Amino acid sequence: MKRQKPNICIICGDTKEHPLSPLCTNCAPYMYKKQSFPHQLVRRRKIWRENRKKTIKERGNQCEWCGSEKEPFSIHHNQEINSRTYEKIWGDLLMKRVQNFIKAEPEREDWVEEFLSFENKLGLRNSIKFYKEKAGKSGKKNTIKKLKALQNFGSGGEKPERNIIQNLSYIAQQASFKLIGILLPQIYDETIKDYKKQIEILTKNYSDMTEVSVVCKRCHYAHKRGQILCEKCNQNYRNPKFEICYQCHIKEVEAINPIAKKIREIFNVTQKDLWYMSMENECVVCGCWVGDSVEQFDAYLTGENGNDDRCVGAICPQCHEKFRVSNETRYIVKKHSNR
Repeated sequence: MKRQKPNICIICGDTKEHPLSPLCTNCAPYMYKKQSFPHQLVRRRKIWRENRKKTIKERGNQCEWCGSEKEPFSIHHNQEINSRTYEKIWGDLLMKRVQNFIKAEPEREDWVEEFLSFENKLGLRNSIKFYKEKAGKSGKKNTIKKLKALQNFGSGGEKPERNIIQNLSYIAQQASFKLIGILLPQIYDETIKDYKKQIEILTKNYSDMTEVSVVCKRCHYAHKRGQILCEKCNQNYRNPKFEICYQCHIKEVEAINPIAKKIREIFNVTQKDLWYMSMENECVVCGCWVGDSVEQFDAYLTGENGNDDRCVGAICPQCHEKFRVSNETRYIVKKHSNR
């Protein structure tokens, strides 16, 4: 097993673009030119457009997510297909082939272990040499600190800090790419056959509209931004990490805390602009930090008869002037005092 020259494709021998990749653009099956991915070529065919119209008609000409009947509709493929999809298919097949090839003979496992150990040590020595030269020229404390951390790790000391661990991870990644570059010529043909089979199945499902949803433009656009439809109101969209949308969340807050709703009604602000549940020394309307300045005021909500004053927090002078209402009995603003 001979090492290949750097920047040379191990399959065709031409110059490759990426220093870590063992293949050039032509030999790497997942590297396609713009607008020439297999699913993009399928989308230009007449049969795909006919299947698209047929699918929309069969689904009742309405959005399957929100129920909207507003045209035009889009076809959303549940299995998202993009450039990373092809790269992942190739990467999974390649790693599987590499592992099977190594496990086929016990001697190969010992050789791989020795090879990775040697490359990691070599990469560590090169990094130490690089930082030593850099420290000699610049003399910066940060560079000297990194150099000592790498030397300490190389002598069997404690693990270095995070930024040095990232450097070591890059060294390990380089060693793995070198290993794959050595083994790839022996497994390339079988791997490329499996890859083409999977891509053929992928494009066929894409053309036949397998596992798709008919959605409106509004839902499709929200999905591209990483948002999903709120199950509670079935109208607005939410971030997947939240259980409900922002509008439903505000309604829940106002139900639990009626003061927040009353503040919104009095100052005539939207749910989005209201700074509900404000902290101390923050304006209850805009959330601006008021602090302990002489211009700080306190807002008191009053009852229908102008009594039952209840302090709800601070209010900045700007909001007091901006949201001043005609019925002054609904709230009172007083100079701040230590409560």
